[in-house]
Amino acid sequence: MTVAWATEEVPEGWPTAAFEGPDFLARSGTAVISAGRLDTRVQLWVRGDAAPEWSEQFRLVVVASSSAVPVADGAGTVTIVDDDAPRPAAYETVSTATDGTVASSNSNWPDVSGDGRYVAFESHGTNLVPRDTNEGIDVFVKDTLTGLTRRVSTTSEGTQAIEPGPDPLVQTGASISADGGHVAFTSNATNLVPGDTNGYPDVFVRRRRAP
Repeated sequence: MTVAWATEEVPEGWPTAAFEGPDFLARSGTAVISAGRLDTRVQLWVRGDAAPEWSEQFRLVVVASSSAVPVADGAGTVTIVDDDAPRPAAYETVSTATDGTVASSNSNWPDVSGDGRYVAFESHGTNLVPRDTNEGIDVFVKDTLTGLTRRVSTTSEGTQAIEPGPDPLVQTGASISADGGHVAFTSNATNLVPGDTNGYPDVFVRRRRAP
């Protein structure tokens, strides 16, 4: 069965309250509880602010969803322990295909969404997505939570960019919005929008659907 859940701040006046934004990121979704199990796991995002403080708390609210089995509405307390303790630096390669394969050529100019989940970048690699055969530089977005890599420098229908003239295809300057829903970039492709006949690179915005 599935249950719907959402984060929320604890009631006003709690001495150890965590606040949406500076302490944790608001999230909601559905969780699947497999047959024969009584629990499941969801992933939440917390933030450290480098200030000494006690452990902080917020709530995870659970409501009934798509099952005939009754699930009582309720809220559980989530405790952020030592969110400001020093941590070793952690790195991961994001210029990879969805299966984790590293790009076959150079990747540059990354830009990160406000919550750190989405990373836009340009790459000359041809193995990041299927059917990348335009032999040019494309713009991609990596979802660091799911691992999904998408090429965004395409037409609205998903056709890859082309530059039929003698110049190489160059799409660069990727910039992603804070919510990860829009990506701006420069491209000398001539087929991204109808009537592009000026013979110069243009600036485009791709409105993408966040998963």
